[in-house]
Amino acid sequence: MFSLIFTLSVLLPVLASALLSAAETAFGAASRTRLKEMADRGRRGAAGALRLAAETEGRAGPLLIANTLMRVLAASASAAELARMGQGWPALVAGFAVTALLIVLADVLPRTLAAAHPEGVAAALAPPVAILVAALSPLVALLRRLARAVLSPFGVAADPGARILAAREEIADTIALGHSEGAVETEARNRLLGALDLASRTVDEIMRHRSSIEMIDAGLPASQIIDKALASPHTRIPLYRDNGENIVGILHTKDLLREVHKFRI
Repeated sequence: MFSLIFTLSVLLPVLASALLSAAETAFGAASRTRLKEMADRGRRGAAGALRLAAETEGRAGPLLIANTLMRVLAASASAAELARMGQGWPALVAGFAVTALLIVLADVLPRTLAAAHPEGVAAALAPPVAILVAALSPLVALLRRLARAVLSPFGVAADPGARILAAREEIADTIALGHSEGAVETEARNRLLGALDLASRTVDEIMRHRSSIEMIDAGLPASQIIDKALASPHTRIPLYRDNGENIVGILHTKDLLREVHKFRI
């Protein structure tokens, strides 16, 4: 039904699109830690894959352009051959067959395989992807400038910190997901999320002024010290003598209760 030239003109772009789809998924899902371990062991392509995995913005554009081009070539060749066949059910069946071929072979299958073995696929495809990125980077840069020029009159500007914010949100979402699934305890979740916000916090949010700290005068009678310690919600209370600037120690209420218990016995 189909000529050899038509078959090659469709299958070759589909094959190229499949490799590009696998590369997109593999580099996005690959663990940089595992790629570093593979590179340290001398795995071929792992070092290049590690660099490409870190360059998300520089890698995504060339892969997207190349993948789109390959699919356009395959679709154009299919449309030309179907037009030559004319109308009727053979052309309709052929159209559905080519569409299924593009969806399954060029997208679903390679992405599934890449998701199952992201580090291995990334290492295997790193050399050709690096060449592709280097070749298409000027075109991608030109298209980005064009996009900014088109969006600028509408008040839309690229945010240089967007990538950092996106990474922070991804980390926070991962921590929240781990907590909801029971893998991360509440205390650990709060500590990790607090660490993400540490750079934006002020000193007064973390530390309490000494005037707000509950303290006990060490010169008071023992009975009053015990009463104040038992009434306090804290287990460790600073002790001062003469004035609040002269801290002489920390009273641990459990230690105090042990001594009181010994005295009563």
